[in-house]
Amino acid sequence: MGICHHALWDKYYPITTEVLKRLTYELEVIIKLGYADYFLVVWDIIQWANKRGIPTIGRGSAAGSIVSYILGMTPVDPIKYKLLFERFLNPARSDPPDIDIDFCWKRRDEVIQYIYNRYGDNKVAMISTFNTYRHKSSIWDVARAMGMPSQEINELINTSIKEDKNLRYKKSNSQYRTIVNLAKNLEGRPRHMGIHCGGIVISPHDITDHVPLQKSIKGPLVTQFDMYSIKKAGLIKIDILGQRSLTVIAEVADTIQNKYNIHFDRYIMPDIDQKTAKLIRNGHTIGVFQIESPGMRGLLKKLQVDTFEMIVAASSVIRPGPADSGMLRHFVKRHHRKEDMNAVHKSLRELLKETYGIMIYQEDVIKTAEVIAGWSFNESDELRRSMSGKRVKEPFSKYRDRFIRDAVKREVTVEEALEIWRQMEAFSGYAFCKAHSASYATISVQSAWLKAHFPAEFMAAVMSNHGGLYHVSCYLEEVRRMGINILPPDVNMAESHFIAEVIEQNSSAYQRSAYDRFPGVRIGLLQVKGLTRRTLKRLLGKRKERPFESLEDFCIRAKPNLQEVERLIRCGSFDTFGYTRPQHLWRLKLFYNKIKTNDDGLFASTVKYSSPIPVVDYSVEKKLRDEFELMELTLEKHPLWIWKEAIQHHIDQFGKFIHAKDLYRHIGKKVKLVGWIISTQKKKTKAGERMQFLSCEDLTATYEAVFFPVVYRKFGRLLRGRGPYVIEGIVEDDFGHTPLKVEKIVIIKDK
Repeated sequence: MGICHHALWDKYYPITTEVLKRLTYELEVIIKLGYADYFLVVWDIIQWANKRGIPTIGRGSAAGSIVSYILGMTPVDPIKYKLLFERFLNPARSDPPDIDIDFCWKRRDEVIQYIYNRYGDNKVAMISTFNTYRHKSSIWDVARAMGMPSQEINELINTSIKEDKNLRYKKSNSQYRTIVNLAKNLEGRPRHMGIHCGGIVISPHDITDHVPLQKSIKGPLVTQFDMYSIKKAGLIKIDILGQRSLTVIAEVADTIQNKYNIHFDRYIMPDIDQKTAKLIRNGHTIGVFQIESPGMRGLLKKLQVDTFEMIVAASSVIRPGPADSGMLRHFVKRHHRKEDMNAVHKSLRELLKETYGIMIYQEDVIKTAEVIAGWSFNESDELRRSMSGKRVKEPFSKYRDRFIRDAVKREVTVEEALEIWRQMEAFSGYAFCKAHSASYATISVQSAWLKAHFPAEFMAAVMSNHGGLYHVSCYLEEVRRMGINILPPDVNMAESHFIAEVIEQNSSAYQRSAYDRFPGVRIGLLQVKGLTRRTLKRLLGKRKERPFESLEDFCIRAKPNLQEVERLIRCGSFDTFGYTRPQHLWRLKLFYNKIKTNDDGLFASTVKYSSPIPVVDYSVEKKLRDEFELMELTLEKHPLWIWKEAIQHHIDQFGKFIHAKDLYRHIGKKVKLVGWIISTQKKKTKAGERMQFLSCEDLTATYEAVFFPVVYRKFGRLLRGRGPYVIEGIVEDDFGHTPLKVEKIVIIKDK
């Protein structure tokens, strides 16, 4: 209690009666249920990480606790944002809570090692998981045990999944029949033990007094109990997870501190200023944690999101439950005041005011059950937990009759009670914890602020940490669209990872940013395929002594093999030495031939060629093809330029194409666009039919293309690889978002 009251002044001033009342209540519940030591252990781990500059964030339902907040375990003020402590812990709860902590993904192992050192190897263990048999794995293991060759097993698996003309033959074969029948009996049973992605357990005594241990394949001791059995054994797990976006934010903060002497406090959520708000409203959030998916970017534009509260709501309402039930559309309409907030019952009008009368959070279910049916916190929380369908006393449907009966007793009509239940049932299994959403939204705001104000540094960190949904090439094209120059992996200037550089101000190729800088992003040397880490280490080491003066100097000192040098040349790593790429390749060949007979070996020679070799430079298309082949990235232009002639041929053949940036001008019309796929998502309709969502781009912008079942059945087989494609369809208007309803697709091939 002393720690909490001392820390209270750091979070609240003045300290109000509401704050003290909430803190006192939470401490009483925590102490009464015996979880004070658990909180102190988690607090100790986070304090240790903070002192060593390891980024952390607490998430999950624990973010609804004021104790978690004032101890620095979670970042969101639960009173300001009306977060429910009872979602995390209530006096009648029988099972222990979880506190989930994310750490910098590069330093997570340091945290785990600290836990072992601090609390003792004999008291700490990772938690196991049991990987169960599924359709493919069960058939594979049974067939292998019966001596079937691998090729035949794969054929059986494929035919058992896909109904084809050979399936009847397979079923008629007695061996196949036996395998399939035995495999069905295995499905759902444990196959082998694994390690939980972040679960760790600390015991007050020797851990073997509580649970059996087993040495994992990777080395650490793990419990033979999974996370559910661990709770039954009386132990509480802590989730220690790696989060790449925390690393991105920390690296950008360090970079701008060192380069510009600008301090960014990564433990405080910045205000959403005008520049950040504009970025979010326009859906320019590629690379921004949790709000960069195609659907999310579209929703940000639909809602014109510019507040923290709306980011929290948007990241919840987009989940399958509210979206599939039609409540997402009602939410958007009500946000823009195009639809009245028609709450089913008058008591819900105030209760769900923040979300326009729509239940989108798990906490909404708890509060609704309390107000409508008069249930206790514990009963309401049991209803909430039953929605997940995991390890619950009763399935969600079993609560229906009791909920309606109790609601009617409180002057709610049967029709109203049934409709309220229908709304809860609509997002059963997909309901989102508001406290968790709010906690993660702080990372979203930090990321958006950094992208708005330091775009080059932010995008370089995202690509270096692979910190998002997309392939690195998608983020590089975002860099290009932002007017930031893309620089080659130069042997004298590039690091192993992507870095931001400040370009000379006399260049006209760059736009000024908010801090009067001319940004550029340099591709990292690790992006070059075939460059070994051993060579990279030598390259960086020798460069510290002095810069490389020429191609020959590089070969002599860095000692790469011939293929590595060729790849670096073709990627533009020697462009600053004053020769073209084909000239460098000829110089390398002459240099190589010259020293073949040199007894000292290839890299001992001091032969140099100062005269340019008269050879024609590569075309832009040839350079782009080489870069794309060796880095899956292109420097000067978008990869679509590789197919420039083929695209022009299709334009001449099929008529005028529009640019993605002009989609909003063609609402309701049939259009054709060039499409380069950056992400895909397959889904099933309520009828079980397959459809697909594509996120595409052309030279001007990104856009979304939707393949409904009929079109998907016809053209889905063509969606292999990234393209390019000719995509034809109708432009739809979805509250300012303009997805393309696809009618036809054609692969663009080289002429």
